[in-house]
Amino acid sequence: MKAREADQLYRLAEVARLLRLPPYRLRELSAAGKFPPAAVVIPGGGHMRCRWTASQLAEVVEAWANPLAAGNR
Repeated sequence: MKAREADQLYRLAEVARLLRLPPYRLRELSAAGKFPPAAVVIPGGGHMRCRWTASQLAEVVEAWANPLAAGNR
């Protein structure tokens, strides 16, 4: 039986650094529906409460890298 591993979680600042976009731009893209909402929201976490999973980020990178994706036309 293969053990399942938990996804790595990233805060907004880390996501911005990985995608090389400023955090305010990620918030704008999220409001426009072009960036997924946070997968995990930690109650009482303040400005660092939102976390994205590594699999979410991989999907975003794949979609943005594909020139034939619906959002890139």
